[in-house]
Amino acid sequence: MSNDADAPPILSHLERHLGTMAGGISGETTGLPIPIGCFDQLPLRGSVAYATLGLSHHRLDGAGRDGQDVRMELLAMLNTGPRARLFPAIVVDVVSEMLTSHRALLRGEVIGPRGALWPGSQLEALYVTAPVYLDDSFAKVALGDGTDCIIAWLVPISTREAAFVGTHGWRRFEELLATEDPDLLDPDREEMVSICG
Repeated sequence: MSNDADAPPILSHLERHLGTMAGGISGETTGLPIPIGCFDQLPLRGSVAYATLGLSHHRLDGAGRDGQDVRMELLAMLNTGPRARLFPAIVVDVVSEMLTSHRALLRGEVIGPRGALWPGSQLEALYVTAPVYLDDSFAKVALGDGTDCIIAWLVPISTREAAFVGTHGWRRFEELLATEDPDLLDPDREEMVSICG
């Protein structure tokens, strides 16, 4: 945990659940006003997380959430390795689109497919969901100004999995995730068997 008692609520929350921030990418590097933190002390051994640090300063259109503005940060997690180091650039692209559209992501939304997320991968899209691999208390954080921030997990999925979400809906897709229990942190995972047919 950071020793700075004045750390922003988002950073304090992330460090409480993911361990001390181990670096990241500055806004100057990404060209966006939002840095991305790297966390490598997750309770999920052998994995690394990247999280936005300040997207929640922007009130996003919460279409589908009673029209209320939404405060949101993004989380990406992957098993540690060379492919994980490519994930922040993907997060930067998503943040850029969100700031342009000024729209929050919805649970069950699919971003893409747009080609392999990393070389040789079947995973070509991102699925937006709650960070169920972490403690329930991680998914929302009070910002200290009377508002809450939602933390949305970006999960790499295949083109056929993305098509399944579009055809059958996100609830059915998450039922399959619960049944088949694929390792969603594995950058080399195969598509779910029931979707491959």
